[in-house]
Amino acid sequence: MEEPERHALRALASANFAVGGMSYGVVGALPALVEAWHISPGEAALLMTAFSIAFAVGAPLLQVLVGHSRRRTLLLTGLVVMLLATLAGAFTASFAWLLATRIVAGLGAAIVSPVANAIGAGLAPAERRGKALAVVFAGVTLSSVVAAPAAAALAQALGWRAVFIGLAMMAAGSLGWILATVRDTSYGEPMRPRGLLQLLLRPATAAGLAVVVLQTAAFFATYTLILPLITGHFGASAAEGGIALLLFGLTGIAGNLIAQRVSLHHSADRLLRIVMVTMTLVFSAIAVLGVPFWSEVFRLGLLFLLLVIWAVTQDVFYPSQLRRVVALEPGYRGMVIALNSSGIFLGIALGSGVGGRVADHAGLLWLAPASAALTLLAFGALAASQRAAPQSKDERATAAQTPACTMS
Repeated sequence: MEEPERHALRALASANFAVGGMSYGVVGALPALVEAWHISPGEAALLMTAFSIAFAVGAPLLQVLVGHSRRRTLLLTGLVVMLLATLAGAFTASFAWLLATRIVAGLGAAIVSPVANAIGAGLAPAERRGKALAVVFAGVTLSSVVAAPAAAALAQALGWRAVFIGLAMMAAGSLGWILATVRDTSYGEPMRPRGLLQLLLRPATAAGLAVVVLQTAAFFATYTLILPLITGHFGASAAEGGIALLLFGLTGIAGNLIAQRVSLHHSADRLLRIVMVTMTLVFSAIAVLGVPFWSEVFRLGLLFLLLVIWAVTQDVFYPSQLRRVVALEPGYRGMVIALNSSGIFLGIALGSGVGGRVADHAGLLWLAPASAALTLLAFGALAASQRAAPQSKDERATAAQTPACTMS
């Protein structure tokens, strides 16, 4: 990649960094939020659910409403909304108002992430698109390294409000970087509601988008409450739980680098199948380790190893999934990227909601089995999408020649 392209992709990655921090940061602050508001872990997880549902609903709707606007302007506007809403949340006096600010921040993020991904996809030719998307998505990976463990430490030292101030500063940093670096002047083409409905009714596309919803739900059903699970059932201290989050995030960096390289040599379909088989085994192993038949040292050590495998496969999954859905709908790249981004946060909402309900009604030990079941459902959706996708060269060529409708 040429140097200007690298700088622009990194700046766009910072936008995903800010969006990812809005989710991972709350995971790290979860124990402090539970203590401060005197609520259950399941109720605290509603903060992630509210943010994620707002994102999931907002991403495609905003594409329909403001798809004609300049991309860079939309990206900057979304970052400003995230920044102000998160700052307001830091100073709110009630949990209900905190939930409301998370909804507003989610709507801002619904603009930011799809636009950043769409600009990134347009910067690189088709043969390097997988790598470019992996670079832009690296922001989410890096946010898991910084946001979750830093939020856990910050919440313990200064309280949950300091975490939200920190998240707002992350958005401000991205805003400044993009202002200085990204010079995109393009405008997208809006999609009418009827066109959006027709896109969602295509079997291959609908099933392909269901993959990201279900697999993300599988990740977050366990990850949302990973700190209470580790400390409550694996004998870890609060400090060791923070180390586990840091290990997960650091390994995710390696996973993203791996994703950039394997995308050049392997199809997205193959990589997705590998990820789902691996994650089914990982979640099954976590479930078995949760039963106290093993020594605590052995269980905790093996859990850390499983987290490493999980982090690597998760960061191979997201760019591979995005590459696949863009290939399914090359003529509607912007909208399908928005829908995929929407699917990620719909999956976070579903996963955190399922995790909260499972934890409150069945216990934390049932989180991993729930994640394994969701992964199997994602595998089924992938198989359905593959069966429905155009198979002939003529069909793929026709799809590739469809006029582009990019996310603005």
